[in-house]
Amino acid sequence: MKRKLTLEQRVARLERMASKNESEFSQESVNLGGFSWTKIGELNGYSLYLCDDIVKEMYFTDLSSETDEWKNSGIRKWLNSDFYRTLTPEERSSIISYNGDRLFLLSEDEYKKFEWNIPRVDGWWWLRSPGTDSYSTASVYRHEVKDSTSDLDEIGVRPAVLLD
Repeated sequence: MKRKLTLEQRVARLERMASKNESEFSQESVNLGGFSWTKIGELNGYSLYLCDDIVKEMYFTDLSSETDEWKNSGIRKWLNSDFYRTLTPEERSSIISYNGDRLFLLSEDEYKKFEWNIPRVDGWWWLRSPGTDSYSTASVYRHEVKDSTSDLDEIGVRPAVLLD
């Protein structure tokens, strides 16, 4: 059985991991759409970048949709249409599609894999993973995953992107 760590133990573990990996992983950043993005790791052989800021606060669920899954979410539609169109043609040409998306939210597994290198932000922000019940989605608050945020809460969108 897996032992659940206290918040203090998790923070200490993350600090140890960050100091251990500091020399192995140098943070690179790029500018896309007027925002700074930090490289947090490699995914499918490409560089995975996460926006340093919350770009907008939104509901996860498109209120006209009958489902609350990522594939039908209002955030997914907005990221891959309106937000994508704010990028220059040069910026768009460097983006690698990931599971049919040019821009996406991290999954809970991706967050946990790369959390030691994710720049902190103030506020709540969405992940694309489902929550613990049918009307919730995972989110992050103060560098900790919350797995039961209501889809009808309006919280931060912090996009991720794969770059060549």
